[in-house]
Amino acid sequence: MVSIDITVGFLNKSYKKIKQLSYLLIMGLAACHTAYLPQSVADDGALLRGSNNESISFEQGNNRPIYSTLNEELLNTIIEENRKLSEKITALELRQDNLERSIAVLGEIYYQQEKDDSKQSDSSNQLELANKAFNSHQYVQTINLLANVKHTPSSLWLLANSHEKLKHFESAIQVSKQLIRQFPQSDLAPSAYLLIARCQKTMQQKDIARDTLNTLRNKYPDSPAAKTAQQLLKK
Repeated sequence: MVSIDITVGFLNKSYKKIKQLSYLLIMGLAACHTAYLPQSVADDGALLRGSNNESISFEQGNNRPIYSTLNEELLNTIIEENRKLSEKITALELRQDNLERSIAVLGEIYYQQEKDDSKQSDSSNQLELANKAFNSHQYVQTINLLANVKHTPSSLWLLANSHEKLKHFESAIQVSKQLIRQFPQSDLAPSAYLLIARCQKTMQQKDIARDTLNTLRNKYPDSPAAKTAQQLLKK
């Protein structure tokens, strides 16, 4: 952000300087057509000099210039320089406009990042508190604390277990399925299948529970949960 501020400052200074030079050239051009110039220019005691050392000067406090004839070459030079300066001004204005838009975009990105970081920090704090509540057997409080926590394998696993402890078996099954669906590569996914089968068995859905255990064994054959599933299927 600092480098952008410096660039904008440089463009502003360059823009003002070119504006001033352009103004002086325009005044010189006007001198070719009139014997009078504005008081503001006359008071500056401005001096323009041509290629043949021809000049036009303005005395302090006098609106009427004292000048020698500007030749055609100097007139053309003034016109050409003014054109070049106008192009530079236009280019600088465009660059500054682009920079301002870029700064606005960067500002929005920075604000969103700060907002996301703040949410992530709050979510981590809530998850930590939920873990403490669960370990203290405060399952309802655990569920409430997890209500606004970003879904992760850990938060969903904790939520599913809290529902199971409260005998909310349908909710426990749904949350476990959500964990498996969103995070199939998580180490907790095989354990989620075990939790589902356990709830189904408790609900007297023994055949469905066996199907769940077989699915676990087929999808995660090398997991510790698969070995537990194999033992349960023998019973």
